[in-house]
Amino acid sequence: MNDETKRTPRVIAVLGSPRRKGNCALVLAAALDEIGRRGAAVETIHLSAHDIRCCAGHDDCAEREKCPIRDEAAELLERVFSADAVIFASPVYADNVSGQLKVFIDRGCHPYVRGSRLAARAVGLITVADSSGLQDALAAMRRALFYYQKGCDPVPTFEVSGYASNLGDAAKNELLLAQAHEMGRGIAQALALD
Repeated sequence: MNDETKRTPRVIAVLGSPRRKGNCALVLAAALDEIGRRGAAVETIHLSAHDIRCCAGHDDCAEREKCPIRDEAAELLERVFSADAVIFASPVYADNVSGQLKVFIDRGCHPYVRGSRLAARAVGLITVADSSGLQDALAAMRRALFYYQKGCDPVPTFEVSGYASNLGDAAKNELLLAQAHEMGRGIAQALALD
C-alpha cells in the first residue's frame, strides 16, 4: 500500500471521568499527544457529556437488532468497536472504575451478543487514584476487554496507573506522564506509525 492510499488510523479514547480537565484527562492527553504527533486521528469521548443510560437487562438482547434504549450509547459504541486503537481511561472511584465508564461497559453487551468485536489493533488502559484501587479498576477494564475481544487474536495492551490526589496533581507527576507518553509510543508502533 503506498502513502497516497494509506488510511489514517483512528484512535478513540473513552474518558470515564466527570472532569474534562481532571487528573485522568491530563494523563490521557499525554498519551493521545504522542499518538497524534505520529499521524493518527485521535478523538476523546467524554462520557459525562453524553446521554448514556443504564443497561435494562433485556432477556432477548441477542435477538434485538437494535438496543431499545434511546440514547447515544449505540452510536458511541459503534465508533469504539470500529476504531484502530482504543483507550479506556477512568479515575478510581470506590476502588473501581467510575460509574460513567461502568455504565458504558455494560451497554457494550448488545454489540457483543450480536457478534461485534473490537477491531482495535492496540488497547490502552489508564487509571488514576487518590490512594487505592488502581489494580481493581484496571481489572474491571481488562474484564471488559476480554469480552469485547473474545475469539479474536490478542492485541498489544498498554497500561498506565498512578496516584494524583488533588486536581492538577497529575501534571506534576513526571513518572505518570512519562508512562502515558510511553503508552502513546507503544500504540503508535502497534499501528505501524513509527
